[in-house]
Amino acid sequence: MGVEILEKKGAIRFLTYLLNQPGYSTIITKAVKDLDVGQTALYSTIYKLLDAGLIREERSDRVPFTRRLILTNKGRKVAELLSQIEEVLKE
Repeated sequence: MGVEILEKKGAIRFLTYLLNQPGYSTIITKAVKDLDVGQTALYSTIYKLLDAGLIREERSDRVPFTRRLILTNKGRKVAELLSQIEEVLKE
């Protein structure tokens, strides 16, 4: 999978969001609230990022059952580059 993964709506925003979260991770409900996006749209992006190996998922096996999304090393590198591009564009 190539750069086309970043064309998925919300992919760049979600990766840079995770980069700025403690431990490069978040739970889905927090991301939906923080990013002010619909859960369905976010899930579509999440599945693409998981397939591309840019994020990984950890599921809680006790109440409350949560799904934590975490940047992989590859995802962190991509997110850092995207963040640098954002800074250049703001100049």
